[in-house]
Amino acid sequence: MAGYLADHRYARTLCGALVPDVLEHDSILVAGSAVAILAGLFLVRAFIIFHDCGHGSYFKSRKANDVMGFITGLLTFTPFYQWRWDHAIHHATSGHLDKRGTGDLWTLTVQEYLESSRWRRFAYRLARNPIVLFIIAPLIVMVVKQRFPSRDADRRERHSVYWMNLAILGLAAGLSLAFGVVPYVLIQLTVLAVAGSIGFGCFMCSINSKECIGSGVSNGIMPQRR
Repeated sequence: MAGYLADHRYARTLCGALVPDVLEHDSILVAGSAVAILAGLFLVRAFIIFHDCGHGSYFKSRKANDVMGFITGLLTFTPFYQWRWDHAIHHATSGHLDKRGTGDLWTLTVQEYLESSRWRRFAYRLARNPIVLFIIAPLIVMVVKQRFPSRDADRRERHSVYWMNLAILGLAAGLSLAFGVVPYVLIQLTVLAVAGSIGFGCFMCSINSKECIGSGVSNGIMPQRR
């Protein structure tokens, strides 16, 4: 009986020590997640500024647009000069079914889909799955795809990718030292996932509207690098 009471008191003591610690960590996790989601919403606004800098319309000064484009590009993990060129191609080819493939989402016409193989249809439907399209794809684009230059990138665009990668590495190292690697990675991925999901949703609505697809809204003339 004495042994049972001793074990019971030990269990109560252990629970009393562990439960508050677990609750504290849960509270920190919930608070961190809420802050990360809120930061993701602000990151959408940062990308809007980045977008306008890419068009040279946020400031009157081209230099100011380039500097702000780099800063907001660091927040959104996007190299400014390469994205600006790809986005210019997107504007030149948007809605032009013969010039798909740059700065857009994989789009097939009904006839192309019907004529595709079973595996290509599966891949297309998988790519259009909401979980893939709005959660996985944005993270792949921002974290992985943007780390490499485009095949036809010129010297400045390639260097913009390299400098952005170094800047992201420095930012990640500093924040990891300050808050820890795991908390930084979890918060950063949450922020990017929230912002990417909203951004991809807006982007998909704009480029897949009936007014855009196949309407010839662009002239298909390739832009000039500046």
